[in-house]
Amino acid sequence: MSTYYYFKCNKCKRIGGFYSRQAGGWGNFDIIDSFKFLALHTDMCGPKFIRVISEHEEDYEMDTNAEKMDFYRSQSINYFPGSNDWEFMKKNSRKNFDTIHALWIKEEIKNLFPDNEVIIKGYINVCDFKVTRSEQYFYKASIKSEDGREFTFTNRGKELPDEYTKYIIHGEVIPKNRLRLIRKHIGKIKGEYVSVFDMKVIRG
Repeated sequence: MSTYYYFKCNKCKRIGGFYSRQAGGWGNFDIIDSFKFLALHTDMCGPKFIRVISEHEEDYEMDTNAEKMDFYRSQSINYFPGSNDWEFMKKNSRKNFDTIHALWIKEEIKNLFPDNEVIIKGYINVCDFKVTRSEQYFYKASIKSEDGREFTFTNRGKELPDEYTKYIIHGEVIPKNRLRLIRKHIGKIKGEYVSVFDMKVIRG
């Protein structure tokens, strides 16, 4: 019978990674996910804050889907833009960067079903941006939905959103207790913070 584990950073309270152990040795191990989480939090918060949490401990959280989705969508790609994700990269080596990124996200979250999904329609105001090594824009923006809710999000693309064009965003609202690290990197958050799954122009 397997025992499940994940990692936790006691400084910023984020959780991530996964592995299991059996009587005969190692079980499943999300190597890339675990390495990226440990590398990021060891660098940003310090190794002394990293814990291994067993499913037998009282503070073990059964549902880590929202954490994992936010890590891949808003942290992993920004901290490791040139990461070589081994077998996945080998199979998709002839595709361009944007296609590989989209396929990797799709693969990682295909079986996850977050509780805080949201559909937002509105006009986008870009607050700040920078040009990445892959010659894309990484930007922070805000949007007000048709029902009056305000959201802040970060995203990347070859072009910045047009402030006079209406967009539809499919994403997940991140709980306030998970925003500490996000604020550290992007600054002030207007309204709620949403992790973007998909964003498209509304035609017509």
